[in-house]
Amino acid sequence: MTNSESTNEAPRKPEPNARPVHVIPPAASGTDNEHWAMALREGKENPDIWRQHMEKFPECPHKRFALLDYTFAHDRAFSKVKDICDICAIEAFLARFPKTERGACLMKRIEQLDRELWEKAESAESYEAVRNYLALPHRSKGFAGSAQARLNREKEEREAWKSASAAGTPGAMLQYVEEWSEHGGVNIREAKEVLAPFDDEWWDRVRGESADDGIQGYLDAFGAHARHKEEALSRLNTRQSPAQTRPAPSKKAEKPVFEDINPDSVETGSSNVTREMQVPVISNMAKIDLVPIHSGNFMMGSDRAEGKEKPVHKVILTRDFLIGKHLVTQAQYELVMGLNPSSFAGADLPLENESWDDAVAFCKRLTEIEHKAKRLPKDQEYRLPTEAEWEYCCRAGSKTEYFFGSDEKILGEYAWFKGNSGGKTHPVGTRKPNSWGLFDMYGNVWEWCLDWYVGVYPSGEQTDPTGPDEGDSRVLRGGSWDYESRNCRSAFRGRGYPEGKDRRVGFRVVCAPVTERK
Repeated sequence: MTNSESTNEAPRKPEPNARPVHVIPPAASGTDNEHWAMALREGKENPDIWRQHMEKFPECPHKRFALLDYTFAHDRAFSKVKDICDICAIEAFLARFPKTERGACLMKRIEQLDRELWEKAESAESYEAVRNYLALPHRSKGFAGSAQARLNREKEEREAWKSASAAGTPGAMLQYVEEWSEHGGVNIREAKEVLAPFDDEWWDRVRGESADDGIQGYLDAFGAHARHKEEALSRLNTRQSPAQTRPAPSKKAEKPVFEDINPDSVETGSSNVTREMQVPVISNMAKIDLVPIHSGNFMMGSDRAEGKEKPVHKVILTRDFLIGKHLVTQAQYELVMGLNPSSFAGADLPLENESWDDAVAFCKRLTEIEHKAKRLPKDQEYRLPTEAEWEYCCRAGSKTEYFFGSDEKILGEYAWFKGNSGGKTHPVGTRKPNSWGLFDMYGNVWEWCLDWYVGVYPSGEQTDPTGPDEGDSRVLRGGSWDYESRNCRSAFRGRGYPEGKDRRVGFRVVCAPVTERK
């Protein structure tokens, strides 16, 4: 075909749906033309290139075409994402239009949607929900750090819940709730369901009391997680007008109980009475009141006919310790162990009908709870008193048959025994204490001691004795509601099989430095 023939051909019709062609004006520079040509090729997939073209070539003759294409693409895309809840779609819009004027409002929209997704994952109380949040396809995860931190604690939290579930006690559950509430423990709800009946029972018991101690004890026990906290606080506030508010304790009230004792009556000497305690005075979730006891020495045993109290020998205790002011009550035992084996029911009655093994398990469990709550130093523990510690505390510096003297006719003022008990236990702390402030050292229930029982004491001076290395029975001290006055003497010794249970037997605790067990 000749050139003349080709120039006389009719012009071709544009293909259907073909992209409109922007004619490049002759005045445009080569670089401008090249960038514009690229914009025409890629603008449909990357409309931001038109904005880039306008910024790069502000005097470009194509500027109005670029503005038209960019605005059209932007507004059309924005209309599709402005009201949707698809974070990925919004992120895709921002990727295509990174400098859009709508960016700020869309980022707030993403933050809102992301927060809703995270709150949903949190409320599910499931590590799987947290993992699902992290697996979501959107990139703008504002709570990714929190989610990962939660997963990092998963193993630790599972172990804590396993331990609490195995114990099954209100104390164990409360400890789990306190430790993991702030960290989003996945079993918080279940733990609170276990706690609820104990909480309600405790509140029902104290709400009608005229004194504030019961309500305050309830608040102290359950803390921030008390189900009836608001009502309890309201009752305390209405009862305590400004004139009734308890005054701050004076320095005299803060002194150790030993300072009120005549040093001449105490075998340990005045230096042991007034010096600073080596064991910190601590609190515990069971609200067991502890009395500080200083190290010292005393004469242990008795020359009475009972051979098991002989020979009288000097005992030296080299370590300070704390001992329970009262026998462990049923309410305290149930809070820690989740059960109450007692035959005589009553929250303030001494716990009884438990074995030596049960008493040791209570001490171990309370120690674990307090260690984890960081209220108890790691080098301290709760345990039963040794036989020597028990007699030392019972005598309270005395050398007579009873800590109040030798007249057993007044025993009823200090103890619940066969002569006045009426055949049952009585609330702890309702008889007079000894001079060191310890209640029920005589009567109410026998008290388990840590030692294996031996029929005759070893002769000679003993330092921190803990009894024989083995045996078939454990030491019992103090007498009980069903025993005669002679069985309540400071030196009288009883014994029981460690697995045996009796409604005349209970215990009190000691808090002291960790020692090896026999």
